[in-house]
Amino acid sequence: MRQLVTPSTLRTAASPAVAGDFLGIRIAGAAEVPVGAAMLVNGVFRLPHDPARANAAHSHRGIVVTAMQPTGPWWVATPFRELALFDDDEVIDNGTRSGYFAFDAAAGIERIVAGHYWVVASLAEWLSNAVRITVL
Repeated sequence: MRQLVTPSTLRTAASPAVAGDFLGIRIAGAAEVPVGAAMLVNGVFRLPHDPARANAAHSHRGIVVTAMQPTGPWWVATPFRELALFDDDEVIDNGTRSGYFAFDAAAGIERIVAGHYWVVASLAEWLSNAVRITVL
């Protein structure tokens, strides 16, 4: 039975560190996980804040995740689309919007098989680094 992990907006010890002037989206994940375990990915975003969209949807709702093997399967999802979000889940400060997030990159893949999976996340026009997670 697969372990289920609810997406989160909390900063954890596994959240990637970023410099104070960082702009973009960065993710990190375990290098290896056993079959059936969550492929937990942690991330952070800091993007320019446009005051004109101050009342727009919460930034987390726009996070798009892709997980794939070089020969398939692949999965694309918006893990925060249905999640209850709160004002303090993101910070607007010094002209930026920022927040932390975590999700199970395999949550939407029907059958996880052993091998290498590549995970990327995007938010608007910003694309994260790619993380390789090996399922044993």
